[in-house]
Amino acid sequence: MKIYLLIIFMLITFAGYSQNYYLADEDSNKTMIADIIKAAITEGRIKEKPLIVVNERVLYEKELDNFDFFKSDIVVLEIIDKGDKQMAGFYGEKALNGILFIETKRFERLDEVTIYGKSVLFIVDGKEVSRKKYHNILDPDNDGRADPGILESISVLRKKKDIAKYTPKNYQTVVVVGTRKN
Repeated sequence: MKIYLLIIFMLITFAGYSQNYYLADEDSNKTMIADIIKAAITEGRIKEKPLIVVNERVLYEKELDNFDFFKSDIVVLEIIDKGDKQMAGFYGEKALNGILFIETKRFERLDEVTIYGKSVLFIVDGKEVSRKKYHNILDPDNDGRADPGILESISVLRKKKDIAKYTPKNYQTVVVVGTRKN
């Protein structure tokens, strides 16, 4: 009897750790994100439980089972390979598992970028750039892989006095990137 209870307990426990990554679609598109993640894990590009960033917002475990958008809403889907220390400096340790960036149509219209609910300004080579331009600089080939050879430096500023050096606006974070000149 104890063995049966132990087996049931283990099944319930391990079932709680798996993520579905389901889209809102009702057809075969529903599992598209899960399929992409499985393929990237198989290719060795990411580890299990990668960081998922949707519309510049990191999603937590409880948000990963069912997304509130459809395949047709996705305009950008990028994979940043595991082990990217620059992304870990920005998003935290979990980014070392790899990152899946998703941008939807609804977000495309937003002017102000937010991460963790905070407004973010991107500065590349001394110029203010959009989030999209920032990602294009990180991934010029648009193959879903950050190009570490492009970046000279990256700094994430969160102190008000440091942010004030770049903008008078009320940003909560400034990401300053220096690129290598060819």
